[in-house]
Amino acid sequence: MVSVLYVHANAQKAVKIPRKLRGVYTGIQPAYAFRSEGKDLRFSAISLEISIDKYTVSLCFTDQKYCPVEKSLEFTLNRQAQQPKKCYKMLVRQPGSFLMEEWTVNLKTKELLRKGIFPQPDTRLIRLRNIK
Repeated sequence: MVSVLYVHANAQKAVKIPRKLRGVYTGIQPAYAFRSEGKDLRFSAISLEISIDKYTVSLCFTDQKYCPVEKSLEFTLNRQAQQPKKCYKMLVRQPGSFLMEEWTVNLKTKELLRKGIFPQPDTRLIRLRNIK
């Protein structure tokens, strides 16, 4: 039974990401604070980088060299109905977690909006130009 589940989980067809969405997006997540168990926790601003490849997505905090989502195949991609061909929404799952991050790519402005998982603030990232 376990082997059947393993084969089924690994047999899913990879989603091909459209070329116009692919690239590297960089930005700075603003500082934030929240209260947990009676203590105030503060987090300073940190730079992050999101990479969208042909079949995978990655998220790395570049200051700490920590990548919570690295070459993940666990995402869904949808075109936004209110602005056809201009915005795409991706729901990305962190490996080993049930939490889903929401990324919205705006093709017109070449920006990616990452909606932070509570208590993280939303982060606007800019697409880097291709260097040849």
